Amino acid sequence: MKKNAQLSSKKVACPYCGNAPINHALSYLESFISVGVDGHMMKVVKYAPSFIKDLAEWIPVTLFKTFGVFGHAIFSSDIEKAASLRSRIIWEEANRRGIDMRQLVFFGKPLDYYRAVINGKTVYFESIPLPAESLDAEKNWDDKIVLKKEFSKHGIPVPQHVRLPLLRLRNLQYYFSLFTTPIIVKPQV
Repeated sequence: MKKNAQLSSKKVACPYCGNAPINHALSYLESFISVGVDGHMMKVVKYAPSFIKDLAEWIPVTLFKTFGVFGHAIFSSDIEKAASLRSRIIWEEANRRGIDMRQLVFFGKPLDYYRAVINGKTVYFESIPLPAESLDAEKNWDDKIVLKKEFSKHGIPVPQHVRLPLLRLRNLQYYFSLFTTPIIVKPQV
């Protein structure tokens, strides 16, 4: 347990990330794409043939293996380099269950992307391994606007919120004037 306490108290470059740091540039790019595409893709993916889903999973794995051939990517078994405390806990549980789990190290930087061998099948995942059936949802539950609309529809109270325009940032003062302080700004996904 002492190692976990040390891990949670280590300094990170971003004080807002806490003990689950992310690559902000990649996260922004992913959010930029996913906000516009995910809502439509969720509907399409649900009815897509399995070979298309398999292809979508095959592409990043193939990229990592290709980078591995050139020595730019490896899957490390060094649990001390876990990207976050949450990932370390998952990794420790995998070890306890006899599951071989490894972390992607890309250009020397450990990422929050993992590979595990479960019942003879290799599974790739980001941060938390999720069952495949939970990924075939009709809605992107990681999208805060989608979640708040669904909560409101069912009478669950949600805080006042607004989706800020992605590219027209000139009107930000108008949006902020709609709220009383304090104002909390979060990424949509």
